Amino acid sequence: MPTLREFLLEFLAWLIVAIVCAAVGIPLWLRKRRQGTRLLAQEDLNPVTWTGWEILAAFFVTYFFWPSLVGFCLNHSGFFSWLYGAPESPAQALDDIAKERHNFWITLCIFPFNLATVLILFRMASGTQPHQLGLSCVSPLRSLALACLSWLVITPFVFGINFLVSLVYVDLTGRKPEHPLEQLAEGSPLFTDAVLIGLVALMVAPIWEELLFRGVVQPWLAQQERRSHFVMGLASLIGLSTGIASFKEDTALDLGSILSDLSPILFVMILFPGYLYTDWLLKRWIPQRSLFRGIFATSLLFAMVHSSVWPTPIPLFFLALALGFLAYQTQSLLAPIIFHSLFNAVACIALLMIQLVGPDVQNGSETTSAGTRPASTATSTRAPTVCQLR
Repeated sequence: MPTLREFLLEFLAWLIVAIVCAAVGIPLWLRKRRQGTRLLAQEDLNPVTWTGWEILAAFFVTYFFWPSLVGFCLNHSGFFSWLYGAPESPAQALDDIAKERHNFWITLCIFPFNLATVLILFRMASGTQPHQLGLSCVSPLRSLALACLSWLVITPFVFGINFLVSLVYVDLTGRKPEHPLEQLAEGSPLFTDAVLIGLVALMVAPIWEELLFRGVVQPWLAQQERRSHFVMGLASLIGLSTGIASFKEDTALDLGSILSDLSPILFVMILFPGYLYTDWLLKRWIPQRSLFRGIFATSLLFAMVHSSVWPTPIPLFFLALALGFLAYQTQSLLAPIIFHSLFNAVACIALLMIQLVGPDVQNGSETTSAGTRPASTATSTRAPTVCQLR
């Protein structure tokens, strides 16, 4: 169970960001209202010229080629020894903190290569322009207001779901979710690592993930329903493979372990009826069924690529729905990127405050404390960049 101190610090982090969002978003909204401008005025849909083959190529290059190549170069160039000093032993060089530090550096370094890959590949293959992918700054004040106000409305709901599913998960399985950002932030006091976490969480993950999921995948899926069906099947395979991998790593086959291993695929199965039959609930805001299913399938895919740290995909799915709606409503990635960055800022501030106030020693020392940290928000997976709750 999370300690009271941890809960209060995370709530304080959320409150700090909420005050900023309210101070920025509400005046902009009132200004637009006086001007007679609607924040949720529908923009014309950007044309989709790219194909599924381009998307597959982009995923392969950005998720496999660049991480492997850049990781090899960093590991064999002496970069980490120069920056952090040579490890005392091979075991120390391969501990969890060192691994996560390496992965965060890889995530940061491949970021410009990933952006260039998508922009150049799509331009050469289908003539796609950046604005068609949502990379435009039309009505920046409107996007800023939408991002801040949406954050104020959506994040309490997402954080509430995250808190509840984390408690249920810990109670059923006896495990606590471990996230790379938490491990690195709490295991390394170095200022360099703090800057690294901030760059990945607040800049790299929001920009890259919104471009890939809301800029590339979602508009393509919205063109035809069968494409969304395919992605739903792909999400099922990801959940199934995650469960199989977890099952192989388990040493005990108790009920809690089985439930934990089956959770990803069960989550996908539970969402299938919503994918098939709930489009009428949002018909006022998302009139086309193919568009609704495109947003739904993209959100589930976004959640399931984070399934290595369960149960974070559950609240992430609802976060992704909000990001997808913003991207559709504005036909720009500016509002989703700002929303995404603000969402991740809560985790960064919470981790910073936990570091500043020191460990909770109410149950003994830091290493023997019985408290289990709640699964609060965070960004970035091992590599490549992916945002997730921890």
